[in-house]
Amino acid sequence: KFCVNRKTGEKKVLGVSRDASRTHRISNSEAWENLSREESFLELFRGEEEFVRFDFSVKIDHKIYFVMEYCNRGDLFNIVKYKRPPLGGLLYAIRDYLTGLVKMHAKGVLHRDLKMENFLVYQSALNQPLRGKIADMGHACYMTDEVAKQAFCGTEMWYPRERARVICMYHRESPTGKAAMAAATTPAGDVFAMGCILYAIISRTVFHFQEEVEGIAYMSDGDVQHELKGHYPSIDTEFRDLIAKMVCFYPEHRYTAQQALDHFNTKIFSK
Repeated sequence: KFCVNRKTGEKKVLGVSRDASRTHRISNSEAWENLSREESFLELFRGEEEFVRFDFSVKIDHKIYFVMEYCNRGDLFNIVKYKRPPLGGLLYAIRDYLTGLVKMHAKGVLHRDLKMENFLVYQSALNQPLRGKIADMGHACYMTDEVAKQAFCGTEMWYPRERARVICMYHRESPTGKAAMAAATTPAGDVFAMGCILYAIISRTVFHFQEEVEGIAYMSDGDVQHELKGHYPSIDTEFRDLIAKMVCFYPEHRYTAQQALDHFNTKIFSK
């Protein structure tokens, strides 16, 4: 929802959060816990230009209202799907997203729900480039929080391979499954999701293995290379190489967020 400050005319976004049952009431303890967690992480990144600015929240009658910064071009999903800007038109926004991911990991935070809908786009003036901000920290957690990392949270379509495998192999409520999910929840998972997002930006679709969680669990580096080279042979080789190094089969072989940003800045953005 959008709102306007009657005194100043400034536009803002009003987020109304409620529990998953869609009863318009937040009744369970987990929902309240997620909301307070999201607020705490939004506060943690207050002042960082790569994150949507959180102004304040109000809790009224089992609802919580988040008042946040207004990004005038909407979310990345709608920009890519309907506006279809050329890759060059999104280079500044991509740099913002990668920079934000570096800052997040530097503070020991995992997002765990990176997807196109959670990346916002804004433009300060018509002659200025599109810029980006990271939003929706409801599933974020600290890297050291072993209990939080056990959760089967996020959007399965954007899961990294190692977390998708846990979903396919274990029951979500079993102690073994929770322990496996905690072990599979690392910064490399955020990098994987970001690599998939970069692919979606250039292709305006997703990797074919993202269509089912089983496909993600059993994807291979060959699948990535086939789609990058076979379906989009004209893409800049450095951009293709960047995506391939972010969406590797083994987490330990992937770029870190900092390495991805360095690659992007020196070999793509600087051109």
